[in-house]
Amino acid sequence: MLDGEDRSEVMSSVLGSEDYRVVLDQLGELGFRPILENAIVAESEEVRPGIGTKRLGMVMEFAPENGGIPLMAAFLLEPFQRSFVYRLDRERNEVVLVAGTVQGKNIILQSGGASPLSSCPPCYALVNECVSIRLDCVLSQCSDCLDACLTWFPTCIACIVLWCGLGSLYLCCNFQLVCEPCTPAMRYLPECMGCF
Repeated sequence: MLDGEDRSEVMSSVLGSEDYRVVLDQLGELGFRPILENAIVAESEEVRPGIGTKRLGMVMEFAPENGGIPLMAAFLLEPFQRSFVYRLDRERNEVVLVAGTVQGKNIILQSGGASPLSSCPPCYALVNECVSIRLDCVLSQCSDCLDACLTWFPTCIACIVLWCGLGSLYLCCNFQLVCEPCTPAMRYLPECMGCF
């Protein structure tokens, strides 16, 4: 985890980002408020043959005004700017994606019970996204997260999103098609041509 000046610098970048503003507005309308003092700021680097992936970001709790179950928001600055908002589903022992953004634009998720997405608005592309993460799998694939997930939900989310190896994490995901905003890296997709 980062502290001191490094922590302050990352927090300032996140709090000034379009992704944070969008998430803050959406969750604020639903009666959730950010708990900044408990934010976890971290950086990790995963090296696989021929590829190095640095992840830099912040995980913070959004507490409901009515005292219900909090949501966790993960804001990534690297490798690219995006956010994920998760809730814990204790019955299914999963962490479930409830919202997300890419460079300040919302990811469009399938509504509960609706038929799977088959098309997207202009300048959005259908992509497979990890919409829920099985906790029992994470604990077996990413043993470094065991203590974090047994003690406090925010540290569990931080461990999963920022420290757990991407290969291990993908083994534990339930994927679903979502509509994701086109980014310059997606410019080769037919849906994203002419969007930049």
